[in-house]
Amino acid sequence: MMSAAQSPTTLESKLEALQCHFTWDLDPGRSKLVRLRDKLEDIGTKEGNSWLGHIYNLRGFIQYKLEFTEDAQSLFSRAAEAFRQMRNTDEGPWLVVNYGNLAWLHHHLGEQAESQAYLSKVDALMNKYPSPSQDELHPEIYAEKAWTLMKFSADKKLLAADYFERAIRMQPYVVEWRNSQVIGLVNAFKHIRTRLGPLRTGPSEMPFQWRKRLYGTASLCFFAPAPKPALAPTPAPIPAHAPAPALAHAPASAPAPFPCPCP
Repeated sequence: MMSAAQSPTTLESKLEALQCHFTWDLDPGRSKLVRLRDKLEDIGTKEGNSWLGHIYNLRGFIQYKLEFTEDAQSLFSRAAEAFRQMRNTDEGPWLVVNYGNLAWLHHHLGEQAESQAYLSKVDALMNKYPSPSQDELHPEIYAEKAWTLMKFSADKKLLAADYFERAIRMQPYVVEWRNSQVIGLVNAFKHIRTRLGPLRTGPSEMPFQWRKRLYGTASLCFFAPAPKPALAPTPAPIPAHAPAPALAHAPASAPAPFPCPCP
């Protein structure tokens, strides 16, 4: 018998408070789910893909929505393993979404003890790895939520770019997040321009805040200042009445060119 602290109502409220695919309002039609599943399978799951854990998490959620619960559980487990291999550690805040998904899956399967166990794991991770900003989600959660929204809905690409910006504000040196934010902004503009028609014709017509985000992020992602060449030492001054130096013979071979500072 469940205690009052673990009653179905309390368990459900804890599940609803999680940040994971089951609570992100991802509910398209079946045909769109199938297309997205096929698209994710085409992306592949090569080792070294920095989004591999996110891919497995989303594929697991799609399989659950398509009523393939065994496949869903397998994919959620592969997501956790992918995160561990990519991060070279057994735990971290990037597992919060994955454990939330597993808590929901076990709940829907009627396995409430297992669901409660994953809820406890989520609580432990959030206590051990709090967000750098007290009033915001952890940047790892923002990043996975943003990546997921970009894959799920064209209407939510601008929101996804905003989530990436929040993650970047707290962890500014994750290149994959910056690159994805640029892609999200460009795609959001294209989507809105398509719906508005030919009134807006190019990036110069983007709202100012979008352009500021786009070009600011792109410059940080793709451009770095070239190293400055070392300055030659200043020659000593020649006395006014010093004899002219003898002309040196031409060198046998041309001097080595100055090395290009470009990478």
